[in-house]
Amino acid sequence: MKKYLKYICFIMSLVMLLSVFTGCNVQEQIENVGDVIMQEYPVTIKDVTVTQKPKKVVVLTDELADAVIASGFETSLVAAADDCDQNNFKTLTKVDPADTDSIIALAPDLIISDVYTEEQLSAFNSAGIPCVTIDLASNREDFERMYKEIGSVLGGAHTGMETALNNAQSVFRTLDDLQRIIPETMIVKTACYIFDIEGSGVTGDMLAGTVMSYAGLTNVFAGSENGVYDIEDLKIVDPQYIFCPVDFKDNIMRNRELKELTAVKNGNVFEVEEKLARRNGRSIISFATTIAGIVYPELLEESTTVSTAMDPDEIADDRNEVLYKLGDSGDDIESFQKRLSQLGYYKGEITRVFDTATQEAIIYFQEVHKVEVTGVMDELTLEMLSGENVKEAPDKESDPQDLENPVGELPVVDAEPEE
Repeated sequence: MKKYLKYICFIMSLVMLLSVFTGCNVQEQIENVGDVIMQEYPVTIKDVTVTQKPKKVVVLTDELADAVIASGFETSLVAAADDCDQNNFKTLTKVDPADTDSIIALAPDLIISDVYTEEQLSAFNSAGIPCVTIDLASNREDFERMYKEIGSVLGGAHTGMETALNNAQSVFRTLDDLQRIIPETMIVKTACYIFDIEGSGVTGDMLAGTVMSYAGLTNVFAGSENGVYDIEDLKIVDPQYIFCPVDFKDNIMRNRELKELTAVKNGNVFEVEEKLARRNGRSIISFATTIAGIVYPELLEESTTVSTAMDPDEIADDRNEVLYKLGDSGDDIESFQKRLSQLGYYKGEITRVFDTATQEAIIYFQEVHKVEVTGVMDELTLEMLSGENVKEAPDKESDPQDLENPVGELPVVDAEPEE
């Protein structure tokens, strides 16, 4: 009997020992399976596959570049089209989209655009540079589709997509706020935006057409497509308001075919920057608030509720102009490196160079202070870093050097916004 007991104990011990090793292998397989499920790359958009996270991206159109900024992945860009004049791109290399040789010389690992010429595609494909096409948005649902594609390509199929989608939804939540304060009226306010008198304008399949409805307006070109309207139809629908590019109002007012329009007779022709009507980023908030303020001037009266809803910067806390990013260097970098170090976020040496360690410190700082995590030093982050309510890193070790010990002046954020 004892022999049998010993034998059984030996077998059980052996089984337990095997199960330990087997368990390790099983655990490893589960982790591997998990990696596959949560795999960020490859990402495929319109038959073009991106196999890894791109680090040097070129965006070829202003409309899409504006969306990249709003998506939260502008730091991936190495260059943008030369007509991209957003503040975030002040220090970014500008390229002529038609100058393919100059673009190839930048050695990008990805090019994105909403439209390519055959010459562009031929040159970039020959150079082995993947070109992803991301269509511009036509409405709210399509706006989310566009941002998910941008986020997936630039940040990964899960993490990147979710980040970009959240930012897209934030933009339209701001438009929802605006729509709620539009005065109720039984009279339909009809309007249109025309780029020229030859038949180019904001039609129903363009994002700006959808945005007009959030400003309390009915777009008379809602039934037209591809940015083309018929001037005879314009005469028939006779809009109450006409919006047009800057310096184009006189052309409309003097045009003989348009002189009988109600908007022209009443002087309701207003100039609104053309890029606001074309872009697909946070600029649509500015477009909506601008035209809403024109049609409903009562919104511009001094009121806490109204002014908040009318100011996209205040609603979205859009102090996200990039001041310093990966690769920058200088005295200002040294100043906020010291400050981040003193607060316990930055663990590296003071190098005066915005390196990956600096980027990680900023990300940690932004996470603790519950602001949008960008990894760049933007206006909001710099304000918080130098503010009275700044927090030390949760894992900061005790240090005789406290917050009152000066580290040099931090870069100053200009309080006056640019016109």
